Amino acid sequence: MKPQSTILAVVNLLGLQDGASHGYSRMWLRNQLSEGLPLSAYDRLTKKVCAGDPTGAHLIISGTKIKRRRRDKKRLSPEDSQKLERLARAWAMAMDVYKSERHVRHFLNTPHMMLHSETPLSVAISNDVGAHAVENLLGRLKYGSAA
Repeated sequence: MKPQSTILAVVNLLGLQDGASHGYSRMWLRNQLSEGLPLSAYDRLTKKVCAGDPTGAHLIISGTKIKRRRRDKKRLSPEDSQKLERLARAWAMAMDVYKSERHVRHFLNTPHMMLHSETPLSVAISNDVGAHAVENLLGRLKYGSAA
């Protein structure tokens, strides 16, 4: 997936449509993450990623944190916003490989030997290095390297 295509996919997955006038650049997205994403981005992404599994969203950001943010009408923290962005990026790349939301959910939630038997979801949200490991795995799957 081309970098600009990935950014557009992430923006759409997170529902960040207000950046069209800025061209959805990496810097624009960086600033959105630094300010903290709205809770609607969490709702939108977890609905897609965790469809049919209401407890799955709590693996991404704890239910306690989400309840507190809702109660206080606050945006997500920059750290939690970055988790969502990493997961949205992994989802977008996996959709490019698998072309099916059901297959992407299976991929994200199934331990993989190249990720030390951890799930791609948990590795992707852990930190940027983990997200790159998942992206590397998806690239290998897409382009036919042994994965």
